[in-house]
Amino acid sequence: MLLNDYLEKLKNSEFKKINKPWLSSQIANNDFFSNIYPDEKIEEWKNFNIKSIIGEKLKVLDNNISLKIDKIDETYNNLIVFNNGVFDQNLSEKKLKDKIKIYKIKEYQKKNESILKKIYADISKYSEKRLSGFDDSETIKLLSLNAVLSEGVVIEILPETVIDDPICIYNYVSSEETLINPYVLIIAKEKCKIKFLDLTNYIGKENWTNFFYQIYLEENSDLQMSNLGLNQFNNVNTSSYNFHLEKYASLQFSLINKGDSKKDIRVFLNGKHAKTRIKGMLLSKQKETNDVFCKITHNAVSASSEQEWRMISQKHP
Repeated sequence: MLLNDYLEKLKNSEFKKINKPWLSSQIANNDFFSNIYPDEKIEEWKNFNIKSIIGEKLKVLDNNISLKIDKIDETYNNLIVFNNGVFDQNLSEKKLKDKIKIYKIKEYQKKNESILKKIYADISKYSEKRLSGFDDSETIKLLSLNAVLSEGVVIEILPETVIDDPICIYNYVSSEETLINPYVLIIAKEKCKIKFLDLTNYIGKENWTNFFYQIYLEENSDLQMSNLGLNQFNNVNTSSYNFHLEKYASLQFSLINKGDSKKDIRVFLNGKHAKTRIKGMLLSKQKETNDVFCKITHNAVSASSEQEWRMISQKHP
C-alpha cells in the first residue's frame, strides 16, 4: 500500500486500532497527518528537505511481510538481522541468547512495565525547547511516523555482560520505492561492556530508510557503537539516535555519513561522571544532500563530552 494511502486510512480510523496503547494521541494528531515531513522552516532541518528528496510513490510493508534475503555478507559475525525493517529471528545469531534478549515491545511490556518510561510514547519526550519557551515538536515528526508504523524491538543486554567481538545490527534492504522503518530500543544493564556495528546493506533502490534508535546505558555500562551504510546510492536515509547515560556510563559513537542522508544524534548525560565521545565523517558528491545534527545535554555534574567531525565533498567536473 502506498504510504499516503495508508496514512489517510489511518487518519480516518480510530487511533486505538494501531494497537499501541502506550502511544499518546498527540503523536498522530491532525497536524501530523496533514504534513509528516519536517521542512526547512525548522532550524534542525533547514539543510535537508526530505519531502523534496523522496519520491511520491513510496509504499509501506506489512510488519508480517519479509522479502527474501539472497545472501548475508559473511564478513560480519554476531548478527541481529532486520529484513526490510522487520526483525528476523531465524537469521540472527543464536549463541547470543544467553547474554542478549530480544523482544517485540508488546512482549517486553508484559515482562517489565518500566519499558513505558523508556519508549517513545509522547511528542514531549524529544521536542526541542525554544528560547521563547515554545516546545517544538516539528523537529521529531519522523520519530512519530516511525513509532506509529513500526512494531518496535527491544534488545536487552543482561547485567555484567562483556562481549569483545562487535555485534552487528544488520539492516538488509532489498525492497524498492519503500519506506523502511525499524524502531530499535537497546537497554544495556549495569556493568555491561559491549560493541555494536549498525550496518545497513542496500540491495534495492529508491527506498527511504527512517531508523529510530533509543539506547539506555545503565550505571557503569560501556558502549562502543559505529554506523555504516553499504551501497546507499539511489536510496535516502534519515536516522535518529537517542542515547541516555546514567552515572559512570561511557559511550563512544562513530559514523560515516554519505549519500542523501541525515543523522540526528542526541545524547543525554543523566548521571554524574557519564561521558561520551562522538566522531564522524561526512562524505558527499555533487547534488547529494548530507547533514548531521548532534546535540549533547549535560544533566549531571562531572559529566564530560567531546565531538570530532570531518567533511569531504567531491565536485564532478
